[in-house]
Amino acid sequence: MSMSVSGVSSSVLPSAVDVSAAAAARRAAEATALRAADAAALTQRTAQADDLRKAALEAADLRKSAVADDARQVAQVERSRQVDDTRSTSQALQSRTSINQVDLYL
Repeated sequence: MSMSVSGVSSSVLPSAVDVSAAAAARRAAEATALRAADAAALTQRTAQADDLRKAALEAADLRKSAVADDARQVAQVERSRQVDDTRSTSQALQSRTSINQVDLYL
């Protein structure tokens, strides 16, 4: 009862076709894994870029609001100054008018 080498080798060792198919399957799985990793990295970079764009827009809106607030404050100060100047001028004119009226009676 002797077994031939070819009989043992064919039953124990995989055929060249099987080895080739396994290698192709492994390469396909690795390529799929790499594509998935690339897609995940791209998705992450896209999300980060979106977050940065949103933050930049929010910062720009805050700057615009701050500039508008500053402009409103300057306008309010200017209006207050004008009102104060008008009051001062009005009071000065009233004083002069009062003095002039007193002079008329003297």
